[in-house]
Amino acid sequence: MKVLFFSLLALSSIHAANKKIPGCGDQSFFVVEGKKIEFCWLPKIEAWVSIHCVQKKKPDCKALTLYQSLLKPVVVMESEELNGGKNPGSVLCGKIGGTLQYAILEGGSQQTFCSAADGSLIDSNALSNAYYAGEKIKK
Repeated sequence: MKVLFFSLLALSSIHAANKKIPGCGDQSFFVVEGKKIEFCWLPKIEAWVSIHCVQKKKPDCKALTLYQSLLKPVVVMESEELNGGKNPGSVLCGKIGGTLQYAILEGGSQQTFCSAADGSLIDSNALSNAYYAGEKIKK
């Protein structure tokens, strides 16, 4: 009886972990700075964000606030800041008050994320996409 109970408990926790979150185009785990974190792909902005931003429907998710800040013509990035092949999203993360974090996808590919003050994360590619949408780089 105990074995059946624990088997059902394990299955229910696996099912809960695989539950589709409304608003997520896809869900995936990344190992960020050694910690396994679940992310949600937001098709609307083409970005991975930490799942709690969508799951808990937090309108004040700071990672999304960082993204929104780059849609406005406030931040300027000089072309010299990209010397040496620097990732634009990584440079932008620091300029808008975030902290760069490195992640590994379960398959082994690497990704950089920008960590906001509340601990929420957004992939740095989304930051550069938002920035370049307005073509605000100075030459």
